[in-house]
Amino acid sequence: MSAKTFLALFAAATLGGLAAAGHAAPMAAPGSDQVSVKVAVADLNLDTTAGARVALRRIHNAATLICGETTDVRSLARNALVRACHRTTVDDAVAGSHNAVLAALNGGSARPAVTLAAAR
Repeated sequence: MSAKTFLALFAAATLGGLAAAGHAAPMAAPGSDQVSVKVAVADLNLDTTAGARVALRRIHNAATLICGETTDVRSLARNALVRACHRTTVDDAVAGSHNAVLAALNGGSARPAVTLAAAR
């Protein structure tokens, strides 16, 4: 991983629309159904816990840019979508890094997203 200068985070464009206004907008390729944010890690040693923690914090911050924040307590469905987007985005970025220290800090291997359904 030391040769790579960034990790790219991706999420479906339908969830990317949930990104909070006022933040830097994630980049979407024309005609693409995904948005991405580059996360710089070239200045970090990802083989150390300290470096991997900083990288994971940056990944979480980028996922928040892509997916948005869960600030509106009145919208449980939206909050569930944002949390699922965030978890999937972080897990995918960590898995794509192929770094054992980063994966361990993220809770091991990538966890599957949980789908919530409301009963009527």
